[in-house]
Amino acid sequence: MGITTIPIREYSKKPDHLVRLGSSTTVSDEKLRQSCKRSYRLWGVHATSFLEVPDNSFELLNDISEESRRRSQWMVAKFKVLEESGFIMLPTARYPHWSVILPSENVVFFEKLRTILGEPVPNPFFERSKR
Repeated sequence: MGITTIPIREYSKKPDHLVRLGSSTTVSDEKLRQSCKRSYRLWGVHATSFLEVPDNSFELLNDISEESRRRSQWMVAKFKVLEESGFIMLPTARYPHWSVILPSENVVFFEKLRTILGEPVPNPFFERSKR
């Protein structure tokens, strides 16, 4: 499978916050490396997935994202802080998805991202699956 064009969608304004779904294990070196490799295979860039917090409303995010409701925790980053730290964010795939571009799959950039994210916080809209 060859590299395809990055699926960038239009957006009207930059969001204030992006969310990485899950606990701190979702930003482990191994998980971020896997994410970078997958996006590099598809698009030729190292990236990892985040979701936009629409209108700064976590409730609204959970209304529009089933995946968000299935995660008991998430990690929140201010868009502006990501930008100021040298990361590039692209609105990719379906709304509210964003890709945070990393210069490489180097642990230095993983650590920088983890520092911005801080500790995971509980998702007050978590819906435990009925298995």
